[in-house]
Amino acid sequence: METQRILHKSWFQMAFLCFIVCSLIACAALLPDPPNADKYSDEQLKVFKEKIVEIADISQKDPKYNRIPLDSDDDKKSFLEIALEYWAGDMNRETFIKEGNKRFPGHDYEFNVVADHLR
Repeated sequence: METQRILHKSWFQMAFLCFIVCSLIACAALLPDPPNADKYSDEQLKVFKEKIVEIADISQKDPKYNRIPLDSDDDKKSFLEIALEYWAGDMNRETFIKEGNKRFPGHDYEFNVVADHLR
C-alpha cells in the first residue's frame, strides 16, 4: 500500500513537471519572430525564445520588476528585436538598455534584469 502511494505521488510529480516543460516550450513557440530573425538560424531562435520565456518567469518572481508593456505584436517584435541582438552579441549591454528605455521609457531596472539573464 505504501509503495503504491509513493509511486502515485512520483507519477503525479513527473506529470506536473512534464506539463510545466511543455507549457514553456509552447510559450516559446507562440512568440512572434522579431524583424531581424532572418539573421539567425532556426536553432538560435529556438534557444533565444526559450531564454525569453525563462526570463519572463524570473521577472514574475521579482517584486521590484514592473512589467514592460509588450501589449501589441509591434511592441513584442520591437522588444524581441533588440533582445535578440543583445543575446547574440550583436549589441552591447549599454546600447540594449538605452534602446529599451527609448522604446519603453521608465523601465531601466527591468532592462537591467533582462540583460543580466540574457547572457
